[in-house]
Amino acid sequence: MKLEMGWGAILSGTAIVSALVMMLPSIGISSDVAQIAESITVLIDIEGLPSRTGSGVIIARNNDTYYVLTAAHVVQRPDYPYVIVTPDQQRYSLDYQTVKIIPNIDLAILEFTSSQTYSVARLADSNQVNVGDPVYVGGFPSVGGSVTQQGFRFLDDGSIAQIFDPPLEQGYALVYRQDTVAGMSGGPVLDQVGRLVGIHGQLEITEDGMAQPFPYGIPIQTFVQLADSTNIDLNDLGVRVDSTPIDVLVSQPSPSAPATPPAGSLPTRPPVVPTGGNTTPGAICPGRSC
Repeated sequence: MKLEMGWGAILSGTAIVSALVMMLPSIGISSDVAQIAESITVLIDIEGLPSRTGSGVIIARNNDTYYVLTAAHVVQRPDYPYVIVTPDQQRYSLDYQTVKIIPNIDLAILEFTSSQTYSVARLADSNQVNVGDPVYVGGFPSVGGSVTQQGFRFLDDGSIAQIFDPPLEQGYALVYRQDTVAGMSGGPVLDQVGRLVGIHGQLEITEDGMAQPFPYGIPIQTFVQLADSTNIDLNDLGVRVDSTPIDVLVSQPSPSAPATPPAGSLPTRPPVVPTGGNTTPGAICPGRSC
């Protein structure tokens, strides 16, 4: 098998967990999470290259500066004119000098400045995620093939299929059942109440070009532990992790969550992540399989 790569809330303030937690019904959960996903997910566009787009998640705000978390391979070309497109369709040019790459992990932090108010993702403790837990993925498919127009896509029929411990190369540890497509790299992986548990990044492809239904993601706790390597202080940004167990917040599992796949059907080898220095046209699949 080979691996093709795709291009592509944290709470802004103190997380407060009430002693009285409202139990959420399973019916309507996915639609609520869909609204959250769309409000925190941005399109990472490239002027003139609609087939090479990616996605990202707004994770924090400091005055008029917003911070977006994405997969590092989404923004690996400093010479590209990247634009962050927010849910209200406003376009903000990316100053590449502000891009911060987490060393040896396929994650990057972007910045844009706006006086507008945008939703900020809420972080969950991804160490509490278990095999079989329902997860949801959001992002912006790249234009090409069957996709003729850019627009947000939300996938609500998935679950954690495997967790690698220790993580694989570039920090990938979550494997989930989802039909992700081109351009969704860097998008959010959310739990049943819309908390951010991971960043979507890649998908395994067979030698005959067939996509396997088990994409990979990087646990959000990896970002929390390594953010200081980029000189970003999450405490200063008011970023907190909500460690409330999911079963406290949800009355029962989502009925749409598929069963855990049988042994032998899951990925068993580390992914191969291309480096940012690769400039061969077409060498990196910009979200086509992710």
